[in-house]
Amino acid sequence: MNDALPFLQASLARVVADGKNPSGSFILGFQTESDGSIRMVLEMESELKGEGAEDVVSEFIKSATARKWKFPTSASQSLVEVKFSLGST
Repeated sequence: MNDALPFLQASLARVVADGKNPSGSFILGFQTESDGSIRMVLEMESELKGEGAEDVVSEFIKSATARKWKFPTSASQSLVEVKFSLGST
């Protein structure tokens, strides 16, 4: 997940630069190939609040589906569920 962090931080920074301050957490499910590339992203539970929160998630998902980052390799396809936090939760 370290590869993903800069993309989440950049998405949040752009929203904060516009004077918005989202916070909370959200969960995404990632269907991955054995090489770690992301085939599909599933939006799951969200406890985000504040203006711009949806923009952060949307931009982050775009970075994942554009294959700008990926998970470590594995023996087969996987479904990975990750909880992300923004600001103070």
